[in-house]
Amino acid sequence: MDKTVLERIPGQGVKVMTESGTLTIADKHIYLDSSGGAFVVTLPNVSEAIGSIITFYIIGTGAFKVELVDSSDESEDKSAMEGLDLDIVNDGLVIFSNGLKWMILLNDIS
Repeated sequence: MDKTVLERIPGQGVKVMTESGTLTIADKHIYLDSSGGAFVVTLPNVSEAIGSIITFYIIGTGAFKVELVDSSDESEDKSAMEGLDLDIVNDGLVIFSNGLKWMILLNDIS
């Protein structure tokens, strides 16, 4: 998948990440390319993101692990995100904030 095509989709909350960074509540569709090395994606504050759904999808050549962490360290169940190895092309994940914790709606990780 061509990253430049994804990055040009206007107003849809699309973000292509190749290195560590922090998401905002406006980020909705996250494409991760870990071909350059492992990195960390910091999720928005769970209470501020109430009702938010965020999708993650591995593109590029993958190979390295992408780790998701809660920015506020306040989620009731941080362990839900621990141990998720987003590291193979076409791995996908959909999460939802109920204001108290990030919940996994879909886990399509190989």
